[in-house]
Amino acid sequence: MRLLVNEGRTPTVIFGPGDVAVAHAANEFVPLDEVVACAYALAVWLLRELAGT
Repeated sequence: MRLLVNEGRTPTVIFGPGDVAVAHAANEFVPLDEVVACAYALAVWLLRELAGT
């Protein structure tokens, strides 16, 4: 994303579970309930996109 924004001037959105403060760290972790909530949100979005609403 950093390259898209800084080099390509491409607008982007970060969406996903976990705390960005520990992303890509040696002790990175993601709470399971956040993974489930993220999967649900993405599934709802995808179904709405496919339905054209």
